Amino acid sequence: MAGLTGYYGLWDVKLDEKCRIVMPSRIRETARAMGHDTWYMAPGDNHSILLFDRDGWVALRQNAGRTGDDHAQALAFRRMFFSLAEDARPDPQGRMPLPQHLREHAGIQKDAVVIGVDDHLEVWDKAAWAEFKRRNTSLYEELAPPLFASRGTVGAAT
Repeated sequence: MAGLTGYYGLWDVKLDEKCRIVMPSRIRETARAMGHDTWYMAPGDNHSILLFDRDGWVALRQNAGRTGDDHAQALAFRRMFFSLAEDARPDPQGRMPLPQHLREHAGIQKDAVVIGVDDHLEVWDKAAWAEFKRRNTSLYEELAPPLFASRGTVGAAT
């Protein structure tokens, strides 16, 4: 889902014969309500594909040059990142193509997941996502209680 609180959730998706995924209906409905009809895609870390709505893309562009103190490194990053970026609009059935170079970056051949990460979405190969979760479960369990306790969340203490 998306909205004032950001993008959240996880959806299983499959590439069709034209290398498209069907964007989850909740995401499409929210994007439409927010006036967003285009998704901006770029290679992410951990072999994922980053998806930004228009507002997220504008914010990312403003911050992209601030990747460090070294101007040459920042310029090299911008060249790599933006040269690999694409945009796409889902068709009326919600199908959106994933470019070959981004599919290859993410290792997506058929089964994938779309995950909400607050200010953006990510598309992962389904097996890679399962491995990421396996590797990071203990980190989540370590970081979650202090975060929830600082918010006064019920049941945070164990």
